Amino acid sequence: MSQSQQSIVLVVDDSPMITRVVSAVISAMGHKVIEASNGASALATAETLPPDLVFLDLHMPEMNGLQVLKRLRAIPGI
Repeated sequence: MSQSQQSIVLVVDDSPMITRVVSAVISAMGHKVIEASNGASALATAETLPPDLVFLDLHMPEMNGLQVLKRLRAIPGI
């Protein structure tokens, strides 16, 4: 897969270990991975670089995964 054809995958998890493992697997499959450790960071990232796919932890402090998902769906182009 060439650079221009890489899918962008946003991995959102408050656990650094889970983020590393998931990101490593996705990268090995040829996709570009962007990481976020919380919901606010995920939303800011998605607005500047819209992902093709999001792996989203449901249980996070401050803003849970369902809240993030609802806000992601409201962003035009995602």
